[in-house]
Amino acid sequence: DEGEAAFLDLLRQRVKRTTWAEGARLEVVMRVTEEGDRYLFVLNPDPDLSASDTVLVDQPVEYAVDVSVPGGYPVPVKKREGRAALDMTLGPCEMAVVWLGSQ
Repeated sequence: DEGEAAFLDLLRQRVKRTTWAEGARLEVVMRVTEEGDRYLFVLNPDPDLSASDTVLVDQPVEYAVDVSVPGGYPVPVKKREGRAALDMTLGPCEMAVVWLGSQ
């Protein structure tokens, strides 16, 4: 147990995450296109229950749009400790694709 804890502490110190779900209830992957557009792919892995979590992004984000719905839907962006914070709720096995914009 001590070795595992030490290893996890080392990872936290050395590996810088650009985005993650605060409570680990949602799976989050960021992709950057060749043109520099940033997209978050957010998945609720639970096949039975909805899940809510705050997705944190350690990069500048001024606005976000869920482009997985027709016409897009704005996702409110809050600031928390120098990071962008997006509160999200997804249904069972639901996925959202969120485009991140900055000035």
